[in-house]
Amino acid sequence: THPPAHMRIALPLPPAEGGGRIDNGPPQPSYWKPENHVDQSSALRVENWQPKVAHLMLGSESKGKRSVVKLGHEAGVAIMRYVEEAKMFANLRDSKIKRSKSEAKFFPESSMADPAFWDEHWSETVLKEWAESKTRSHWLKALQDLKSKLDEAIKKAVGESGCKSAFVKLSVRSPKDSVFNRAEYFKVLKSRISEAKVDAGGDEALSTLTEAIRYASWQTLKCSDGQDALELLLRSDRIYLDVLQHELFLKGSKNQEFNLDVHVCPFEESFDPALEFRGFVAKGKRTSLTAYSPFVYDKRIISNKKEILDTMLKVWDKAHEALSLTDYSIDFCFSPDLKRCWVVEVNAFL
Repeated sequence: THPPAHMRIALPLPPAEGGGRIDNGPPQPSYWKPENHVDQSSALRVENWQPKVAHLMLGSESKGKRSVVKLGHEAGVAIMRYVEEAKMFANLRDSKIKRSKSEAKFFPESSMADPAFWDEHWSETVLKEWAESKTRSHWLKALQDLKSKLDEAIKKAVGESGCKSAFVKLSVRSPKDSVFNRAEYFKVLKSRISEAKVDAGGDEALSTLTEAIRYASWQTLKCSDGQDALELLLRSDRIYLDVLQHELFLKGSKNQEFNLDVHVCPFEESFDPALEFRGFVAKGKRTSLTAYSPFVYDKRIISNKKEILDTMLKVWDKAHEALSLTDYSIDFCFSPDLKRCWVVEVNAFL
């Protein structure tokens, strides 16, 4: 049977008084506002919202230590130059492949989506050519220094937590888009699909495949050492854009210095990624609550809808009071037995 239409849990917005348009009031936090990239007190930054809800977050019972690694301007510039140069070499490679019709069918449409290209770019171009260049050698040193710091932070994060790996995130966003540029993602995805024994003609095929993609994406975010963390940061457009925006907007601020951080914490696996939800708040009011991935049909969500909703709202009440934000989205997750609910992340982009 097809997944039921009532899979989502929703709390509708109340109608505007008088039937008119809702007054959105003054401009709200936005990713594109300069102050959200240079103001260290911005609600968009992890270091400002995380301490307020730390007791409610996934991993709050862990013995592992959260660490903060200062990115620094030199490392920030090195990340940008790395990505920009990679794009240039990718375009050259793609053009060459397209000219050779006999080879084209063996490569992805874009080198930027080919893990083999990224691996080769690092080992052949960065480690060898950058080391011999006067300017690029400084970028290489900055990246290697960052890798060393990340390595130490990961060791602290894992510590006595019982976790075998760590999760990294920049002050504003995580590098979750870069998982598709790592060979490990495709290995995990292939294994997950094989285990699921998907019936291509079955009604639940799309849901099962989507769940496999989400699972593989989640698992590929694991960092066992500094090199893993650096790869995630370097292969992410989200991280590149965050660093670029930060540097660009800083140029117009005389009183601010480069101040992005990399946050490192234990990679928790005590929750089920299929049981993740996202809630929204506008003008101080909860407006909706939905399954994080509406394309995944999980019978547990339907069968335990009331229990899930009641448990989540109790955690949300505490988080909302602690955050003191009027406009934000918030992610929740559950343990497989549905007994525990935690906050995963807060985003004040609304």
